Amino acid sequence: MKQIQKVCTHSRNVEDSPIINILKQYGMAPEKLSEKILKVDIDPQASQQERWNLLELFPQADFGDSSEWIWRSRAGRMTGVSIPVRKYENEYFEAGDVVIVNDNYPHYAGEIQIVRIPIQNDGTRNLIGHLAPHEEEMLELIKDGDAVAFMRTKK
Repeated sequence: MKQIQKVCTHSRNVEDSPIINILKQYGMAPEKLSEKILKVDIDPQASQQERWNLLELFPQADFGDSSEWIWRSRAGRMTGVSIPVRKYENEYFEAGDVVIVNDNYPHYAGEIQIVRIPIQNDGTRNLIGHLAPHEEEMLELIKDGDAVAFMRTKK
């Protein structure tokens, strides 16, 4: 029960989130927010900026423009930070991989994506990590517009 409570309890004040503050400037901040939490095994090569975009930039949300091959959140694009390209040797990203769009695709740089089916590595994404075991099932419960927070697994 303590583990369930830990996952269901917000560890931070959502009203203080960078994204909520940006949305407030445009009069678009939600009045009520409930986050769904996804656990991620972080790749050791992920940069500090990539980790920040994933773990500290909250909430993330899909606004209905995801597809059958990726879940995507635009939140990181709002910050305007640079995401340098990192080499990824594999030809494909696998289902459950958590990636961030890099500076090779500047209009989308910073966008967090979760791979649903294998997609080709075209050099526009950096690997941040992989959903923890059984978290792909949680991804099916997330609907358009749902607030999502990512939690690092302890490894």
